[in-house]
Amino acid sequence: MDAAADKGSLMENSIAFEIAQRALDGKSKIPVYERRNEDIVRKELRLLFELSARVGRDLLPCRCELEIEYQKEFSDPETRRITAESVFMFSCEAYLDAFCHYRQKRRTFKLDRMLSNRVLEGGKYVSYPLTVLEISDFFVHPKTWGDYRRPCSILVRKMMDVSVPKAERFRFIFEFAARSLSRGVWADSYTDGKAAGVAFLALNTDVKNFNWQAEVDRIRGGRFDKSAFAETLESIDHFGARHRFRHINGADPSSA
Repeated sequence: MDAAADKGSLMENSIAFEIAQRALDGKSKIPVYERRNEDIVRKELRLLFELSARVGRDLLPCRCELEIEYQKEFSDPETRRITAESVFMFSCEAYLDAFCHYRQKRRTFKLDRMLSNRVLEGGKYVSYPLTVLEISDFFVHPKTWGDYRRPCSILVRKMMDVSVPKAERFRFIFEFAARSLSRGVWADSYTDGKAAGVAFLALNTDVKNFNWQAEVDRIRGGRFDKSAFAETLESIDHFGARHRFRHINGADPSSA
């Protein structure tokens, strides 16, 4: 079995993958520009961060009352009373999603900035190992997404043209990203969450007026796997002809 295809199946069969798909609300939030500016990069990271937090709320609850000593960057430590709700990971850092009684708002706290914590009112704080928290980490480095933004936009726009249902588009982009990321220059840092993050950003990009046919002829650079890209284009054509998903390694489920 192809190593990349094997890696892809891990996220595909997980609840986190399903949550990432459900989090797509059909509203394109990121415009396609020739060059991304800082505002767009911040918006991309915010979308991924919110996705990780959502997966944490669905899969990693830890509701209890806590008194914590917390030190923000460049600030003195403060004592806060919070109602912890869930934990999640983003960019390999663990976060606690909680209601802050001092601010009277939901806040996100970095666990490594909590100098101490005390459970109040007989509650119990649930601690998750890092290997479990990793299922919520959908971080994609802006440089990585910079390499994948254009090929992914081509794939998404082509899927729209051949009427691939929205429910299937995530799967196509995820498999392309999993195969490509696990082979290329980013292979050492590959995770299924990163491939799902690429798919999430791709399907949150506004490609309505994007001419994929002109772009596919011009695409040259970018550190992505060109064979995986070509195979995905072919797989989309196959779907358009047969209305059936085919994995990008060429296997047709109906022929098994």
